[in-house]
This record gives sequence, C-alpha cells and structure tokens, in this order.
Amino acid sequence: MRTEVESSTLLPEKGILFLGGHPNMTKKLRQKFPKWTFVSDDQLKKCSCANPAAVFYWTGHCSHKMMRYVYSKLPADASILYVTATNLPMLIAQMQQVYQEQFVQ
Repeated sequence: MRTEVESSTLLPEKGILFLGGHPNMTKKLRQKFPKWTFVSDDQLKKCSCANPAAVFYWTGHCSHKMMRYVYSKLPADASILYVTATNLPMLIAQMQQVYQEQFVQ
C-alpha cells in the first residue's frame, strides 16, 4: 500500500506505525511527523496496528514484549522496515533510505 510522500522528507505524511524509540527521540519525531502512529510500552493496548503503509521498527529501543504484541496484530503482508540510527538526522536519513528501497524501485 502506497501513500502520498512528503517531498521534503521522502517519507509518507501518514500511514506509518513507528515501533519503539527513546522518549526524547520519539518526541522529536512526533513533531516532524504528527500524523504517524507511535507506539511505546505504556501504549501497547491502545495501539491501532490495522493496515499501516509501513512499520518502522527501531530495534535498539524496543522491548520484546512490544515487538511480539504488535507483530501479532499486524496484517501478514505488513512491510516492516528496521532502523538503528541513534541521532535524529541519521535516523531520518536511514528511514528515507529503507523506505525508498522498499517502495520506490
């Protein structure tokens, strides 16, 4: 499933589920991408995982409990994109790269 891409970031404006992340970093990401869905351990049961365009899974900052719960709720054909960068510019660049590799070929 493809959504409109914000030209300045090469990432979709909406339809993204962001899994994990340090609270300070996700706060900055929420400001940059206000229409994305961000999931943390304390929000698991409120999480809507229905049909996201893509899931960014921040592997360094995500519990196994969260990962298993969200994976069990995702559609079988969900696109899960793994990211590991530890500062905002590098994280956004990595998200752009993996998103483009997955959806724009």
